Amino acid sequence: MEDTHAPHHLVLLRYFMAQAVSHGQPLLLATALASPTHFLSTLPAPSASAGQFHNEAGLRIAWQYHKYDLGQSQQGQDGYVSSFDMRKSCTPGRVQCHSFSGAKVDSFLKQCRGFVSSLASSGEIGRIALHSICAPQCMEFCSEWELLSSLLYLKALLLNANAVALVTLPASLLAASSSKRWQHLADILLSVKALPEEEQTLVDRQALGLLHVHKLCTYNTQVRPLRVWRRQNSNQNRFQNE
Repeated sequence: MEDTHAPHHLVLLRYFMAQAVSHGQPLLLATALASPTHFLSTLPAPSASAGQFHNEAGLRIAWQYHKYDLGQSQQGQDGYVSSFDMRKSCTPGRVQCHSFSGAKVDSFLKQCRGFVSSLASSGEIGRIALHSICAPQCMEFCSEWELLSSLLYLKALLLNANAVALVTLPASLLAASSSKRWQHLADILLSVKALPEEEQTLVDRQALGLLHVHKLCTYNTQVRPLRVWRRQNSNQNRFQNE
């Protein structure tokens, strides 16, 4: 969920897309912007000092993560973690773009089907980035219900595909009931919130905002989710855990 006062969600979106570029993964960008290629030019480039964090003076890693070579590969090809320099831009590789400005949602779903089909034939892992899907540019040609239906269809496609989608949602532009439905669709739900200027200095470090985790995915796990609810009784309130 996007912050209404600051574009901090764009940092997460750019990092998600830059990971796809650094790993050579196919990427599909759908945005409300009229020129998606301009947004691609803002993706950060891999940092030249990636993987050297454990050699810095005075820095100690208790569990010695550097043994596993998580971020030391060139361009992130073999590692799980990539380090990016936000001051530099990278050259996007295998990227498909779609603009919701002046287009129907059906054309986006058709492009998603083709993107997922290409992944099935090649056996690759792909990423789909949806930027501000319910922005005014989208709502001019599609209703909230049509956009919600498109997300349901996209989620059904991803259930059997080697792909993951990141959607940024300006929840303040939706009705409260529609916003709840959109949030319920997500497997992982995050929100960002900018800090007031008087609260930006925390422990001698500058914090720009807070990241709130509302829901995490529980697929492929042996641990059942914890559910807590209140049951009204004539004598007392009882809490039960499942």
